[in-house]
Amino acid sequence: MRRESREVLPAMGFTRSDIDAGDRSENFFYSWSELSCSPVTWFRAGIVVDRTRALGSNFDIRRGPLVGFRYKKIDFTTYWLSPGSRDSTFIFAVALNF
Repeated sequence: MRRESREVLPAMGFTRSDIDAGDRSENFFYSWSELSCSPVTWFRAGIVVDRTRALGSNFDIRRGPLVGFRYKKIDFTTYWLSPGSRDSTFIFAVALNF
């Protein structure tokens, strides 16, 4: 009898939301969500969703891939929002872990 072993990749999820309901003319809602997995400790890949809604407007939802690398205690992540559209945007982030 042959035994099959399967390895589960570590997954990570993250969401941040902001709501400003102070001055009615400047109300907005903002949300940033990530879902990624790490096949090795120094690399991660996944998806990102960015949602914004200002008062009196429709939701602006942008999605795309993310790729991140870790070197020692520094994380480098690249986000590509709305790939293939004329509003395509790249975001580069650097985070120090201590």
